[in-house]
Amino acid sequence: MIKKNPSGIKALSNDINNFMLRVAKDMSNEAKRVVPVDTGRLRASIDVEEQRSDDPIASKAFLIGSDVEYANFVEEGTKFQQAQPYLRPTAEQLPRFVNKNRKRS
Repeated sequence: MIKKNPSGIKALSNDINNFMLRVAKDMSNEAKRVVPVDTGRLRASIDVEEQRSDDPIASKAFLIGSDVEYANFVEEGTKFQQAQPYLRPTAEQLPRFVNKNRKRS
């Protein structure tokens, strides 16, 4: 019979959350690097937001994005403006960011 070790689970959870935060910060930096810039307001607003998760091991989730009202128009485009994606291409590189941070661990 395997005994549960609450301190071991807590340590594992902390390690996973720290790893996920490092990946999210790297992805945020990449989005800032590739976002189109006019005034710099959109680039400056890209950030990582931490949210609670119901998962007992990975108890946090990290969202990358912007609260600037026109951020989605830049990402998705409009009928007057061609899309200039910066979040989707960054998200597609998730395996690269995971591997990079795995090597740092």
